[in-house]
Amino acid sequence: MKRAVSSILLIVLLSGCGDDGGGGGDSGSSSSDAVTEIAREGVSSDANLLIGTWLSPCSESEIYKYTIDKNTLKSHRQIYSDKECTNQISFRDTVNSYTANSDGEIDFTLISRDVTIIDKTILDLIKKEFPQVKWELNKATDILGLEAGYYSKKGDKGYDIFKIEDGRLYFGVFYEDYTGSTPELRPTDYDGAGLKRVE
Repeated sequence: MKRAVSSILLIVLLSGCGDDGGGGGDSGSSSSDAVTEIAREGVSSDANLLIGTWLSPCSESEIYKYTIDKNTLKSHRQIYSDKECTNQISFRDTVNSYTANSDGEIDFTLISRDVTIIDKTILDLIKKEFPQVKWELNKATDILGLEAGYYSKKGDKGYDIFKIEDGRLYFGVFYEDYTGSTPELRPTDYDGAGLKRVE
């Protein structure tokens, strides 16, 4: 049982399924025509409105914070041992360059991905699983190339969708048939929770 739990934690810590570029939980609706400014009500796919800092609610033991400027999207993924997001065990920082268009499509190129372990038990587990890596408590460790999946090496591309609706940013939901690994496999549904602008 302990081995199964540690394997699940390692998958969560190192999973490279494009989720740090966007992507998320349940489905929603498709975006409407682009608008030039955000309104309290309405939908926009104006790429200029992406710029800022966005925060997700706690969901599935994770909280995401996206910091987006004109050229890069930085994802800070906080990982917790509990569903209420009260006991943080690690975080993962991913940096992507991106291009977005007014059709609500956003394409990512992976630049870097680091994991910082802040829990001693998790550190011990991950050291056993990946002994070739020099892991240290509270120190960022480059994990590019360690992960499984298509979006795991520097320069890898990912394809997603986005919309801004009622002041919240939504990315696409990745499914088995819509992995975001090619433009044709771009998601078609939106994450249900969305991200709230905090800056």
